[in-house]
Amino acid sequence: MITCLSGLRLHEAELADLIFRHPGGPLAVGPGFEIVLVTEDLAHEAVALLDETSLSVHPIGAVVAVANRWAFFVPDKSSDPAWPAHAEHLTCGGTFSLPPPPGRDRSPDGSRWIRRHLGRRVLTAPLLLQVAVDAASRRTTRMS
Repeated sequence: MITCLSGLRLHEAELADLIFRHPGGPLAVGPGFEIVLVTEDLAHEAVALLDETSLSVHPIGAVVAVANRWAFFVPDKSSDPAWPAHAEHLTCGGTFSLPPPPGRDRSPDGSRWIRRHLGRRVLTAPLLLQVAVDAASRRTTRMS
């Protein structure tokens, strides 16, 4: 049983240790972070939009690809405003399968790291990701 303590915060370094030192396999979501899953095409487009911005800090943290979707690590309680309908939001108490660190055996489910910034940002800025995913979905809809 996973207990989610309201208000518990992990420092970015502690969260990086938890995620980047994980051997791969099931990871309990939270406390301190949640996961947002977005289809690979929308995620790729959303990240490209954010890559084009001239922000002083890049808003994208660690990203994992699994089953044609990208998983973004976001701070806990990142559901207000609500995520777009085409994003799945995993909150504290759920589980997620991490790929093994690069250089180790391949993940049996085919998951892989897209962005893994050792010693740097783990969490993605949720509001910017929401806007980028929404913009990417609108752009994709117009093009089809």
